[in-house]
Amino acid sequence: MRNHGTPDHPERGTTYVAIHSVQGAELPGNTLIDVDAGEPTVEKGESITLQDRDYTVTEAYTVPKTDISGDDRVWADEPGRLVILTCLQRRSGRSADNVVIEAIADRR
Repeated sequence: MRNHGTPDHPERGTTYVAIHSVQGAELPGNTLIDVDAGEPTVEKGESITLQDRDYTVTEAYTVPKTDISGDDRVWADEPGRLVILTCLQRRSGRSADNVVIEAIADRR
């Protein structure tokens, strides 16, 4: 994401990744959400690999789209932190929430 984080140097701060999800589609972001339950499918303790670096999920939660820009917990800049964002799709109508997945880099 532009103007946020340090994707080329994750040891210096948070790396942000935005992934698209679309209602009724099979996009990468759709694998991270359970539309019927209205929640993320990713759980604490799961592993994520990004750019040859391994991370462990510390938290997965939803934030209303109207609140995400001011949510300090999403935008905290911490070394070795990964934040993945996608829309939480609904069965019908526009998405009202975002899914936030937080992870921390595994020690090398």
